Amino acid sequence: MTLDEARKLIAVPALHAGGPQEWADLGCGPGLFSRALLSLLPDASRIHAVDNRFYDFEEAGIQFIKADFEQDVLPLPALNGIMMANSLHFVNNKLRLLRKLKMQLRPGSIFILVEYDKAWPNPWVPYPLKFSSAGKLFQEAGLGPLEKIAERKSVYSRAKIYSAWCRVG
Repeated sequence: MTLDEARKLIAVPALHAGGPQEWADLGCGPGLFSRALLSLLPDASRIHAVDNRFYDFEEAGIQFIKADFEQDVLPLPALNGIMMANSLHFVNNKLRLLRKLKMQLRPGSIFILVEYDKAWPNPWVPYPLKFSSAGKLFQEAGLGPLEKIAERKSVYSRAKIYSAWCRVG
């Protein structure tokens, strides 16, 4: 996936509102979606890019944190937003995690989700989350209704990749 394709998947007008923002990209991998998000946020915004593997990327506005976002206490400030791009499908107890993450968010924050729209697990997507199920899960976690941003074909499977967002109370 290119940087431009990642931008198109996560672009929502609400990202541009206000001044500098603090975000977390949980399960950031080598940072493609972190870079895409930073390019969409207001100037002087900061992203805390978290992954359990070490990735050596440095970019102004992005701080890498080696941690397990599911198990570790993350050294994060109150956030304007959280993005999980192809990482929530590694979490078995999604409801517990989402409730924990909600505590990190300021009122009016944004949550962006990118996932495969599939129901059957495989070694690369052990706990899949179809869009239809994601909406119910986010409501139950108290995060708000999800709205689809975009979808595209996956180069790895017949499943589509979807992106969605919600504004958190």
